[in-house]
Amino acid sequence: LRLGSVISQHEKFLVSRCAVIGVQPPAGTKHYMCLLMPPNCGKTGLAMMVPTIPGWKVTCVSDDIAWLYIGRDGRLYAVNPEDGFSGSAGGRSMARDPGIIETIKSNTIFSNVAVTADGGVWWEGLTNDAPRSIIDWQGKPWTSGSGTPAAHWNSRYLTP
Repeated sequence: LRLGSVISQHEKFLVSRCAVIGVQPPAGTKHYMCLLMPPNCGKTGLAMMVPTIPGWKVTCVSDDIAWLYIGRDGRLYAVNPEDGFSGSAGGRSMARDPGIIETIKSNTIFSNVAVTADGGVWWEGLTNDAPRSIIDWQGKPWTSGSGTPAAHWNSRYLTP
């Protein structure tokens, strides 16, 4: 974001924290939206939305940062300078954020989450019930009766 802000002064584009998504109805044209939103407000969940209305499609261009510029044709263009997604893991579940959960199933780095006996990751909210044997984010054995969270409140993921 900082590098983009410096470059943008010379290249005449805007760097912003925003989600850019394309939405297409079943028999219609795809329209893109640029949604300027503050940190930790749900940009990634919105950008990776899985439509529940049959036939609709949502395309994620950017979930966090975009470089925006107005082309010679007068239209707004957006570029995502990042490769991949990062965000808070805590509270995410298949019911709440299916697009994110599908994306982070493999090739993902996690921090401050609990580790299950089979080497998987877990945090409060991921499933209705906690797995039996867990090592918490501090490396200690954990059960649902431990009285402390298994994952840190700011547990994170990073995925391509």
